[in-house]
Amino acid sequence: MLRLAADLALAAAAASVAWLLLAPPRSAFFDPRTTHLALDVATVVTAGAIVVLGVLGCRALRHPRPAWVGAAFGLYGAVAVFPTALGPRALHDTPGLLASIAAADLAVVLVLLVAPRPPSRPGVWGAWAAAAFGGVLAVMVPAAGPAAVHVLASRPLQAVTTLGWALVTLIGLVTGYRRRRLVTSRVAVGFALLAAAHVHRFVVGSGLAEPDLLFNGLELLGVIVVLAGCAGRLRGEVSVLMSEREEQRLELREAARHAQRAAELAHDRDHELANGLAGLSGIAFLLDQPTAGVDARALRSVALAELSRLHGLLGGGPRDTSSGVYDAADVVSELGVMRRAAGMDLDVTTDRDLPVKGRRDALAQVLVNLLGNCERHAPGSPVRISARRCETSVVVEVRDEGPGIPGGAERTVLQRGVSVGDTGGSGLGLAVIARVVDEQGGGLRVLAREPDRPGFAVRVELPVADETPRSLRGEH
Repeated sequence: MLRLAADLALAAAAASVAWLLLAPPRSAFFDPRTTHLALDVATVVTAGAIVVLGVLGCRALRHPRPAWVGAAFGLYGAVAVFPTALGPRALHDTPGLLASIAAADLAVVLVLLVAPRPPSRPGVWGAWAAAAFGGVLAVMVPAAGPAAVHVLASRPLQAVTTLGWALVTLIGLVTGYRRRRLVTSRVAVGFALLAAAHVHRFVVGSGLAEPDLLFNGLELLGVIVVLAGCAGRLRGEVSVLMSEREEQRLELREAARHAQRAAELAHDRDHELANGLAGLSGIAFLLDQPTAGVDARALRSVALAELSRLHGLLGGGPRDTSSGVYDAADVVSELGVMRRAAGMDLDVTTDRDLPVKGRRDALAQVLVNLLGNCERHAPGSPVRISARRCETSVVVEVRDEGPGIPGGAERTVLQRGVSVGDTGGSGLGLAVIARVVDEQGGGLRVLAREPDRPGFAVRVELPVADETPRSLRGEH
């Protein structure tokens, strides 16, 4: 309300200045005809700018209301104002032209009265059709005969037009107040200046054919204020649209990131399932036909644990995500039993009492992926696993005697999607392992190739637990 009051005060001050400059006797300082022409031309140009903003506003707001305001001022500038630039002398000799101007002025008021609640069916084209229809009727007034010309140029019709401008102003102010839109109220202030111009002309009694510079000044000022209000509303709506578009862009970017992450997790799960199933491939046959040297009970326990872990990956069962203390030696030994049962040439060497803080299934996941890489990239090669305690860490090393990787690629192979050598691969295994180890507070390092020792070696370091798990204390 304070800004609206300020706008009204500014409009009143500008109108007062126009009165002091253009009202008699100060008008002697101006050439009335030249000033009248300049003010009319400026009004027509400003009305044309409102038409342009009306077109842009329709596209930005996707609503026909700006089109009705733009169409009304297009009619106002083209038919109601532009002919008066011919000058008072020419208008005195053309009563039909005066009647056309009066009719166009009335048509503008009618279009503006429809603008707050435009009909939805005709849409934007309805505004331009209504303005064009009003302009055609106004131009055809002289052909209607002297009686129609007399009625349209009479003071009663001028009074109706003046009341119409006042009503347009009142509707604009009420609409701006109820919707709490300052820009709508500013447009209404421009309507108020136009209404004041018509009230002045009606009260003073000056006709269209007389050079009333104060009317022209108030008219130009009102059209400028309407233009400023329309520009402010368009700027605000464009800002809102840009903000919404930016929010949508961010949402799409976030959705794309989530989709990419979901795809990566799906690839990781498929990769891990393939490795796990490879380890379980020969166990069913061995369990049905026990052979010498195979502990069927231990083998069955390891297989059930691995099947439970794979079932959790598929979302079919609970997956242990809690952090605790477990014996890393047990995990290494159990997976060694399972892989040897599946036919891998595997040697396991572990220290006793290797308490690790974290998730037991995380270490199992790391070892399953490492052994799967050994089978894939070094088929038939002997594999060695060692687990030992080193100060504050438990170190697990997995080493094969395959082709290995080129020197200097130790860090590169840890990146997702990177695969080196001639054995192919998706480049997921080591990236998945590195992520899981990092989540457990540990570290993963690919060891550099030794000149006299072929193969590929990976070292996993996990934090030692401060307490001893129950399995190491003999508790059950």
